[in-house]
Amino acid sequence: MLTTTHSKNVPTSLDKEVGLAYATIHLQVLEEAISNTIKLVEKSLVMVVGLRERAECRYALLNEPLISGLATGFALDRHVIVTAAHVLSDAVDICVVSLDGEMSKAQLLGLDDRWDVAFLHLDRTMDSLSTAIPKVGMLVLACGMAFGSLAPYYSLGIIGGTFASINMNGKIIEGLLKSDAVTVPGMSGGPLVNLRSEVVGMILACSRDAIAPAYAVPINRIEFSYRILKKYGRVIRPRIGIKVLSLHNRRENTHRGLIVIGVEKGSPADSCGIDVGDIIMSINGVELNSVEDLWNAIDESVIRGLSYIEITFYSRLQRKVNKCYIHLTL
Repeated sequence: MLTTTHSKNVPTSLDKEVGLAYATIHLQVLEEAISNTIKLVEKSLVMVVGLRERAECRYALLNEPLISGLATGFALDRHVIVTAAHVLSDAVDICVVSLDGEMSKAQLLGLDDRWDVAFLHLDRTMDSLSTAIPKVGMLVLACGMAFGSLAPYYSLGIIGGTFASINMNGKIIEGLLKSDAVTVPGMSGGPLVNLRSEVVGMILACSRDAIAPAYAVPINRIEFSYRILKKYGRVIRPRIGIKVLSLHNRRENTHRGLIVIGVEKGSPADSCGIDVGDIIMSINGVELNSVEDLWNAIDESVIRGLSYIEITFYSRLQRKVNKCYIHLTL
């Protein structure tokens, strides 16, 4: 008598039905998370319009020659919008339009040239979103006003890297997030958000006439800049004069510190005796394992109002650990 048996590795029709049911449930959960995120984001999202001359917003938006640039912005605080600074480079006046069509003038509070971030003040209040530290592999939505329309565009992707670089109008911007979520012109300044409705970055759409991957300034960098702006009325960036690479091996937790790959002649670092090949170990006693650690330590020093920073480094030529002090001009 012939009998048939099913291999344990061959799925039955019941297995396939159960698998399809689980996949459908997971897809529904994902779709619901995206839908809920979009609802919250839209309360924070605005279109930012740079004007070539001072004019009433309603009049200016109907006269294209008056418009110098279009971007997206989002609420960082109740009265503060962040957007991409390069879009406002030729603007003498700024209008902000929310998704309900309400128009209002915005005042430029300050710029952070390193990250291409502009901070704008609004008299009206906006709903701001929570923020989160970005991580590789995180699912994200790129959000913005595509092609300057008041109809938001959303694109789903994952964060593939956290230290990308782009050339923005001849200036290299480092330390950016890179996602395969696509962006189109008009989305510069929009938020990159996770599916818990938390902002993880601000989009820099570097291509003016094409679809491109989403590059974004990490939100923690923007928050540091905002804290400095609130304290001093401007974003202060102390000049150190070094380029570094991380030595830290995350898998084996070894080789801590940052190796110096460039020293600007006549810079504070040059005056300290720091040379190419030296290893920066700490700033103000805080151990450095990444370039972001270096930025954080310097920004914290500015926020604390310190008059100097203490750099501990290993000298390759002297074969010993040295300390030097760099004065901060605030």
